[in-house]
Amino acid sequence: LLLKVTDRAGVFTYTGIFTMLAIVGAGLVGFLDDWIKIRNERNLGLSQRAKMLGLLTVAILFAVLVGAAAIAALLVLGRRSSRR
Repeated sequence: LLLKVTDRAGVFTYTGIFTMLAIVGAGLVGFLDDWIKIRNERNLGLSQRAKMLGLLTVAILFAVLVGAAAIAALLVLGRRSSRR
């Protein structure tokens, strides 16, 4: 893994992309909740447990991805410093 998509400044980082994916994931949980409400023509969407499970899944995936990116960054930085 690389720290950035390219070496140029101002280009998206992996952690930035993971943050955007977490936002989209939480949005999908909300969209699913609203879609169920509209489809059933009732004010009952996802249960509280289902919403919490969906958001918890998004949060855990985000934490795993960011943690993996941090470990990869440490490995890359370790390789760079050992070459000097």
